[in-house]
Parts: sequence; C-alpha cells; structure tokens
Amino acid sequence: MVTALPAVIAAASIAINGLFTPDTPYVLILAALLVGGFIRSMFFTGINALGYAEISTADTSRATPIAAVFQQLSIALGVALAGGILEVSTTIHGGPLTLSDFHIAFFIVAAVSAAASLSFMRLAPDAGNAVSGYGGLTAPKTLEAGPPAGQ
Repeated sequence: MVTALPAVIAAASIAINGLFTPDTPYVLILAALLVGGFIRSMFFTGINALGYAEISTADTSRATPIAAVFQQLSIALGVALAGGILEVSTTIHGGPLTLSDFHIAFFIVAAVSAAASLSFMRLAPDAGNAVSGYGGLTAPKTLEAGPPAGQ
C-alpha cells in the first residue's frame, strides 16, 4: 500500500487544478503548479528507475526506447482524454465550454491517473532494490533461465 502513495499524491496534484477559479490568487496557482510539477517529476523519475529494476545491463539499450515511447503515449492519452471530456461536455450542453467543464476534465484525468496506483500495490516489497541499492540486492534479477553460477 505504501508504494501506491506517490501515485495517489501525483494524481492529487492534477486534481487540485480542478479547484481553481477566476478568483483564485495567481500566487496560489503558481505555488500549486510548482509543487505539483515537482511532485510529478519526482514520481516519474522514480517510476522510470523502477522500470529498469529487472532489466539486465545488456538489455538496457533495447528497453530505453520502449520506455520512452510508452511514457510519451501515456502523456498523449491523458491529453486526448481531457480533450474528449471537453468535447463531450460541449455536446451535452450544446454550448461553449464552461469553467465547470474544465474542473470535471481535471478530476476525471486525476482519477484515471490515481487508478495506476492499483498496479503499484501489487509490487513485491523488494521491488526496485536493485536500482536503489537498498536491501542488499545490488544486481538486477534476470529473466533468463539457466543453471546457477558455478555449476
């Protein structure tokens, strides 16, 4: 459960944008965007490192472009989801977008983002030890089957 907390906090930093109104002070908006950006940046850095935890050194060069493409796809899907929500909103009420339409879009995108925390709850307690150096595991586990070294 603890490993899912950063994902929920990152999603909350998206949802907070749905609380802004024209009366919200600019300093508060800037502070929320700065802190939210920092939180998401730290989260993505950690997730990117975790993505290589069980990749052997020889396979890292092949894994890097795959990870980069999936990260860009996930960002594009988030933008597309928000755009789709706004399009549906204009269709539903048959007029121009309102502030509440944007609030709803931020909350739905944040909920979808928070759903990612479910996959982190399934991780083993020692997930990422190879890349963090924590817990004494200093080399990634390999997926290749074969006899143990020395036999």
